[in-house]
Amino acid sequence: PWMDQGEALVYLSAPGRLAVMPSLVENSPCVVAECLMSGVPFISTDSGGTAELVHAKDAGRILCKPERRALYSLLK
Repeated sequence: PWMDQGEALVYLSAPGRLAVMPSLVENSPCVVAECLMSGVPFISTDSGGTAELVHAKDAGRILCKPERRALYSLLK
């Protein structure tokens, strides 16, 4: 189903949900910033500007190299 930005954030904010953003290149990761501002749990790749938005103490827990196995390891 189609959702606008607000509906998507409400959906992702529900208990038990996780946003997954496996970007290969993202200079200005607006979706990551929206998740951070809204408290939506997420995992993502550390490509582009994403790593600059995440606190260093959290990076190893929610960011990975843009590789399939690395992303899978965050989901385990």
